[in-house]
Amino acid sequence: MVKPPSKVADLPLRRAIIVDEDYLNFIRGKWCLIEVGCNGPIDPDHLRARGTGEHKRNDYTCLPLCRLHHSERGQGNEKFEKKYGINLWQEAWALTVEYLGMKLKYQLSLTNVLQTAAQVRKAQGEYFKSGKDRDALIESKRLEAALDMRLAELGIKAK
Repeated sequence: MVKPPSKVADLPLRRAIIVDEDYLNFIRGKWCLIEVGCNGPIDPDHLRARGTGEHKRNDYTCLPLCRLHHSERGQGNEKFEKKYGINLWQEAWALTVEYLGMKLKYQLSLTNVLQTAAQVRKAQGEYFKSGKDRDALIESKRLEAALDMRLAELGIKAK
């Protein structure tokens, strides 16, 4: 039997590296968290780490900051939060929730497209099995149009 740790200090540190390039692109597409319209590109600023390379990677702790504010935040979170009246961790959490919500909607849309595609196939199969019944052909064409519309909503061009 494994004995549980007797105190928090005995727990192993979590060293997970979370890399999500789509999330970083989502962050890059935002305005600077501090000031809308800051000059320069937006950098994903990792709250937990400093420096470069793999040791700074939990991408869900990123904030969108222009280079000026990114450099300023590097001088310390507490000073930065006090100056701008924000909670950086709450902001990071809100951005992660927004991103995951968008991702869920996209996945649900894809599921909807796949269900419609299955219905199209079924209607086309019935059309050909039925000796080319007119009602089956109309249903097949209706479903094809619905599929094309759903694909277009996702930015996918139908062939």
